[in-house]
Amino acid sequence: MSADDPDEPPWGLFTIIVTASFMALLDTSIVNVALPTLSRDLGANPTHEQWIVAGYSLSFALALAAAGRASDVYGRKRMYVIGIGGFGLVSLLCGLSPTPAMLIAMRLVQGVFGAVLIPTVSGFIQQLFTGPPRSRAFGYLGMVVGVSTAVGPVLGGFLVSALPDYLGWRSIFFINVPIAAVIVPLALRRLPQDRREDRQNLRLDVPGILLVSVITVAVMLPFVLATSMARVSDAPWWLIVVALVGIVLFVLWERREDSAGRSVIAPGELVRTQSYVYGTVIGMFYFLGFAGFFLSLALYLQAGLGLPAWQAGLIQMPFAVSSAAAAARAGHWVNTWGRRLVTTSLAGVLLGFASVDLMTNLHPDSVNPWLLAALLLVTGGFSGAVITPNVALTLEEVPVSRSSTAAALQQTMGRIGATISITAMTLAFYASLPAVARQGGHAGGIENATYSGAFSMSLHVTEVCFLVAFTIAVLDGRRRRLQQA
Repeated sequence: MSADDPDEPPWGLFTIIVTASFMALLDTSIVNVALPTLSRDLGANPTHEQWIVAGYSLSFALALAAAGRASDVYGRKRMYVIGIGGFGLVSLLCGLSPTPAMLIAMRLVQGVFGAVLIPTVSGFIQQLFTGPPRSRAFGYLGMVVGVSTAVGPVLGGFLVSALPDYLGWRSIFFINVPIAAVIVPLALRRLPQDRREDRQNLRLDVPGILLVSVITVAVMLPFVLATSMARVSDAPWWLIVVALVGIVLFVLWERREDSAGRSVIAPGELVRTQSYVYGTVIGMFYFLGFAGFFLSLALYLQAGLGLPAWQAGLIQMPFAVSSAAAAARAGHWVNTWGRRLVTTSLAGVLLGFASVDLMTNLHPDSVNPWLLAALLLVTGGFSGAVITPNVALTLEEVPVSRSSTAAALQQTMGRIGATISITAMTLAFYASLPAVARQGGHAGGIENATYSGAFSMSLHVTEVCFLVAFTIAVLDGRRRRLQQA
């Protein structure tokens, strides 16, 4: 079987590599629904909660550029095995954590291994598939993302509800261990080695990686720290200036090294690839609006409405199921509709979240779970037709030899967006609550309408970000039509 033969796409190998995405994303979605139980058992406060969720995204984004580059330089197979093995081991340590501080530390390490793992998936798809099968592979990858998101809240809710508090939340990390134990030997035996000629002219570009890391931390850290401060203004917002300086230095360094013919992580040919630039920015704003939604929804359903974890998970499930189904088909649709598919889907997602916001405001004292589930079902279908088609369109003109680096830079922007989203939506949620709730009092004595208002406030972040992503997608669609004219 040839990886270059579009008539014989290696779907068996695809199954092995996408397991990485399933495991990493399952862990993220499970944590959200288990957060209230975890907090009670460990005595965690809202600041701990935020670091448990956002800390993973912070370290993930920090390590992505280096991990993606290492995959292109040292080989995707090697980095995949390191990533999935390390992820499984650290998941075990997360589950054994006796304190919030240790759990936060392990989540930071887990994010690093997630960063090592994930860029190899897109890189392998670029390497093993060509033509329409590549688009289908990205579509199936999106389906796996949706399935992991669907299974996560339900499985997490079941485990948390069925097991004692001290064991229920720990089991959400333990389930990664057998998955890693099965996949590591399979990957060692079956995944192909990178062709040496694809790697011979590449180098790590350590200064470029360090500058990207500084920029990433400087952008994300103020948002991560904001809710732990007495006032939002006390957060180190001056780091944004550091990020801007870092961007200037990064651009100057990359241009100088690229002009001298040396290998860099952001070569001119990549930056000048408009499909890559537009798609990366669209993805960043998408995750800015999307990533924090399910955390604020979980807080609203459990802390505000007092629903058990399993019921909160079931309400979220329709979104993920329809997202998975749409993503599987979107790999076929994108070949026909191109950027129009992403633009239309973004409009649908924006309308869906606005409808949830409207329902929350019209019925602040109680929410019909069936209506909420129905709205999430429709919204999830549109969401599934955004993520993987956008990835396919973003990477379609990127050379295979740079695919992991390009995917890592793209995902770094997405992780920055995700972390800011989680922080901004959590901040908007808790800032709208009385002090007793912000200090961990949650539902005790506080009216449901108060939590409805907090949830609605967090949704405003989503709506603004999706509007920006939709606008950029429209501009890219117009650019593509002019090119084809």
